[in-house]
Amino acid sequence: SLNAESELFLPIISPSNIELGPGESEFVEMEIHSNNTFRTGTYSINVFAQTSNQTIQSTATFSLVDCLPEQEKLFDLRLPTSCQEIQKNKTSIMTFTLTNLTDELQSASLGALSDVLFELNEKKITLEPKEQKAITIEFMPENATEPGRHEISVFAYNIEFSETENTCVIVRPQRLTKAELLDNYLNIERGSSETFEIKLTNLGDQSEKFFIRTGNVSSSITVKSSAETVVVPKKETRTVFINVFASLDAPLGSNSTKVFVQSEKINEITLNFTIKPQIKRIEQNWVEFISFPSELTITQGESRAFSFTIENISGKQLEGLKIRLEEFPATINMSTLSAGLLEESQKKSLSAEIFVESNVEPNTYTGFLVIENDEFKQKVPLIVKVASSGKGIFGTGLALFEGSLNIGLIGVIALLIILFILASASKDKAIPRRYYY
Repeated sequence: SLNAESELFLPIISPSNIELGPGESEFVEMEIHSNNTFRTGTYSINVFAQTSNQTIQSTATFSLVDCLPEQEKLFDLRLPTSCQEIQKNKTSIMTFTLTNLTDELQSASLGALSDVLFELNEKKITLEPKEQKAITIEFMPENATEPGRHEISVFAYNIEFSETENTCVIVRPQRLTKAELLDNYLNIERGSSETFEIKLTNLGDQSEKFFIRTGNVSSSITVKSSAETVVVPKKETRTVFINVFASLDAPLGSNSTKVFVQSEKINEITLNFTIKPQIKRIEQNWVEFISFPSELTITQGESRAFSFTIENISGKQLEGLKIRLEEFPATINMSTLSAGLLEESQKKSLSAEIFVESNVEPNTYTGFLVIENDEFKQKVPLIVKVASSGKGIFGTGLALFEGSLNIGLIGVIALLIILFILASASKDKAIPRRYYY
């Protein structure tokens, strides 16, 4: 709310109540009333802007002068009286008029000011007596332009007279999304599955809901998505996992399936894979897991990164190592992790991330982390506790630490630094650019 105080004058602010988003600005006017009994000179008025938790004071200073005869208008500038809607990355045209009010030839220069990128089609104009001419402004909002209302001021002036008029444009929120397949052409053994990852990116100005639709290739090859719908906030990304399972009688050779991802448009994504014979692996504990968290707590709709170390205790070289989840529901998933080559007695530190979809019921889920190559397979028990997203920030914070004592002092300090940076960044205000012509 805005108000002003003065013992002599009656200041009126319009509008007196406004609502601003982060980094947003708005023009307001203060009207000052006086009469002929006031002395000329310099005066000031205290102006206050008050929110629910703070009050800001500033001073408006002005000079009161003797009333001079009203200057005769030489031309009349008329802009649209209502805001015009425009779109990002698209040129929109606004038309205004300038009229010569005299019986003589008049020349005028034109200029404008706005925080939306634009261009005047004429910078100088000459009008015949009583002539009216239309001038256009081309608006070209960029991706960085905030959606919503933006003011524009237009000036027409010459050496004898000047006039300024204001209007506005409304930038529509932009809808812009991408769906990208991160890996293709996977090999799938009979009796097992592999997971494709699709990265969903929202480049627009509002949250977007993605709909994912899959279909089975045949009765022996099933395809399942980790989620049927995914909500992605503006300027953020999410990952959806597509699990393809080949039964023991699945036909060998190359195959493919289509996944349809719909937001503001429909993306058709082809997943290519090759069905290979099942490899007979021996179950051996050839790898020792060091600092492995046997239990993780993850909140619905979130992910959890963790680190661990593996050591080759087989007495020989192990190559082509891969690590994946097994016996968890499709809504609890992890990208297949490649551990590559592990020499005899070699240790290697690895990091992984487990994703829990928002529709997973809060519960305790038991499965395995599997490490394997073409020769052996080894299972390590893993418990994932899914916490309700209704816990809020404190529940999420506890979930980050539960079952992860190995995070250590360095991890705690790093987390505190990240929270401090985020808190500081939230106080920053975006300063809009202004364009002049």
